[in-house]
Amino acid sequence: MILSAEAYRTEIAAIDRLVFEEGPYSGKRGRALGERLEELARRVKAASDSRSLTIESLELRHLASVARDFPPDAPRAPPQNNWMRLRSNLFDEREWFARSAADLIPSEAPTRVPAAKALQAPRGTRAGSHGSSPPARAGGEGG
Repeated sequence: MILSAEAYRTEIAAIDRLVFEEGPYSGKRGRALGERLEELARRVKAASDSRSLTIESLELRHLASVARDFPPDAPRAPPQNNWMRLRSNLFDEREWFARSAADLIPSEAPTRVPAAKALQAPRGTRAGSHGSSPPARAGGEGG
């Protein structure tokens, strides 16, 4: 039984990012991937009583347990290949599926803005003014 990838797009994209994103599989990343895979396994299992979905759900759970304990310096190809195999078995193929870090959709990338920059008001405005009044001049108003 094949499931609609569109109905699971949020989960698939999040797992793709955790599987393919550059950088080591840290403990935090492994736990997050394991959690996402477990959630997907539960949702797949609930979709139908199909024997094939039950088996795929069990394989997702196995991959989740591997992901949680995956060593940061181990080759990444095995979990990536297992994820692509399971994804292909479960869902109809979509062009937005990632197959490497280069395929990750930039708009889904976490935005990293330094805290100091995130709190600065845009040029030409004062904090809280939202551009409704001109910036204050040095030396005070009407000076």
